[in-house]
Order: sequence, then C-alpha cells, then structure tokens
Amino acid sequence: MATDGTPTAADLVARMVALQPLVAARARHAEQQRRLDDDVLAALHDSGVFRHFVPRRYGGLQLGVVDFVDVVLPLGEACASTAWVTSFLMEHNLILSLFPERTQDEVFAAQPYVMAPAAAFPPGRAVPVEGGFVVSGRWNYASGVRHSDWAMAMVMVEGAATTDARWVLVPLEAVEVHDVWHVDGMAATGSDDFSMDEVFVPLHRTLDLRAMGDGTSDGARLHHPDPTYALPMTPFLAMTAALPVVGAAKGALSLFAERLATRVSVATKQSERASLHVVLGDVSAQVHIAELLVREAAGEMVQLARDGRSGDIAARAAMRSRLAHATTLCRDAVRTMVDAGGSSLHDLEHPLQRAARDVTVASAHVIHDRLMTSELHGRVLLGLPPQTFLV
Repeated sequence: MATDGTPTAADLVARMVALQPLVAARARHAEQQRRLDDDVLAALHDSGVFRHFVPRRYGGLQLGVVDFVDVVLPLGEACASTAWVTSFLMEHNLILSLFPERTQDEVFAAQPYVMAPAAAFPPGRAVPVEGGFVVSGRWNYASGVRHSDWAMAMVMVEGAATTDARWVLVPLEAVEVHDVWHVDGMAATGSDDFSMDEVFVPLHRTLDLRAMGDGTSDGARLHHPDPTYALPMTPFLAMTAALPVVGAAKGALSLFAERLATRVSVATKQSERASLHVVLGDVSAQVHIAELLVREAAGEMVQLARDGRSGDIAARAAMRSRLAHATTLCRDAVRTMVDAGGSSLHDLEHPLQRAARDVTVASAHVIHDRLMTSELHGRVLLGLPPQTFLV
C-alpha cells in the first residue's frame, strides 16, 4: 500500500490471489447463470482492480501493462470467464482515457471508473449531424454488458472522404441488450448483443480508431509521457484476450498435476506411468512458453509506446502472430490434459472440463485467428501491405 493508502500493483495481485478460492468456488454457478457471480463481482469492486488504468488526475491508480499481466493471470487460473470480463472492463477504462479531455472530465468526475463493454463488430452506422453523430446498429460479443453502466461501440462514419472508424461512448440506458449468449464455453462472460437506434452522440464522445491504435489520441497527449496511454492498441487487445486463456491453462496444469499424483486407473497409479510423465512435461512447457510470449509482448508494446513507435506495423504484426500462437499453445495443452485425464474429466462439474470449454471458445475470438495473424505477419515480413486493418 502506498503511503497515501492507494493500492499498489502488488496489492492488486495479492488481492486477486486471495480471491481465487471464491472465484473457483462460484465458477460453475457463474457459468450456469451466464454472468459473473454477484459476490465475486462485489469483491472485484472492493479490490480496486477496475481503477487500474484510470489516470491519477481522476483518482485512479494509473498502473501499467506489465502490472496488468500480473493482476489478471491469477483470476484466469480460477475462472477464465471472470478473468475475461475483469480484464476487458479494466482495459475499457484505458480506452476511455484516450477520449478527449472533456469526455474524461465529465465521466470520471461522476464516477471513479466505468463498467462498459466495447463491441466492435459488426460496426454501426454514424451519420454526421451538427455537434456529433446519429448512431444506429447492433453489435455482438458485448462481454460484461450485464454488469455495466456505459457502452462503447465501433461505428463507420457515413459520407467520409476516407475511412473514418470511431468508438462512440453512450450511457447504458441508450442501448437495448439482447439475451443471445448461449454457448458451450466462456458462458459466464455474458457476451450478449446490444443495439441502438438513432442515438445522438456528441463529437467529444467519439474516439478516432486510427489515432487510438497508433498512440496519437487526445488522451495519449493528455497523459504524456506515460506510455500506457500511447500503446499499439490492437496488440494490447490481443494481449488482454490472451491473459484469461493463459491463466486458465496454468490453472488446468495445476489441477492435472494434482490429479496425476493421486489417480488410480485399472489398478495402476497414474503417477507411475511414463507416458503421462511425458504428457505432463510437454503441457507444462507449452503453457510456460505461452506465458513468456505474453510477457514479452507486454514489455515490447510499452517500449514501442515509449519510443513513439506504436504505429510500427511490422512490430505490431509480429506481436499479433505470437500472441495468437500463445493462445493456441494453451488451447492445445488443455485439450491434451483432458484427453490424458480419463473419462471422468468430462463431467461438466469438473473445473478442468470447464477450462477446456473456456479456452476453446476464447481462442476462437477473431483476435486469436492464428491463420490470419500468421498471414499478416508473413505479408509484412515480405514488404507487402497488411490484408486487414486489424493490426
């Protein structure tokens, strides 16, 4: 704890570790109700974790990206869905911190942080009018929307001379939430759709996607020289989405090792089977490599921001590819553990089974598309232009 009583990064990590038993105990219930457990959510609010990226000028903690990794991984070990919603709601306060100063003054003056999904696809429609835009659309995958008070959505501005993609920020009461999240994994994220029909959004509550992505937003200038507010945002999104997967794989690895130590099958102690020694060694290496890739990306994107190179397409493409590989390693490792763990692991109540479902669904997120990110990286290595704007 800092001398003024403000939680430090180490405090947040310790609080997440302390929450693991509660999060793990409520994970199945959260999965069944398709939203975070109320007691877990209350404990997360009490921990201060959602203030992580809120700038100090607004009473936040203004902590960094490497700290973010340390805070989220322990939650992922206990429940991937809880870690997913928590990490994205944390990240969306960082996105809010990139909006114009007027927006930050308005919102952070009224509340210490926002709880807001940020749904990008399919992009909505923004029609320019005096003072702002009239926005309509329906967006998928709004993780955490059931726990939120604001909403962010990506829109394309109609009639712009060049592609003009923006985030818009609206109060939650301006949108309609649609109960559509019925899935076999990551169920507790509550990633429902939301829509809005001809909602006026003032200009200052919009954020240019390109400026956000390359570290030149209004917020980046406002909070300079802190590199956290000038990050290459698409790789940061990829890292945010990778953390719950890596955390879940670490948690599954611990469960698998504990299970091998005590399990007996057909009168044979599984801890004495050489083939399972190989499996345990392999999956342990896979999960370790995945965590190293995530931690490397965290350090690299901070350095890019510090050097004013967040717009470096080659570096961004490389990080995207490696982060997609990290989630693939974790998904494959968890599947291998389930395959080697016996039929009883297919009980829906078993936490290793839930981890397998969760990492399979999470790794299907478009940001983790390994073929697309490898193609992107390969094209850039050959000096060709990216085939997607998601760099």
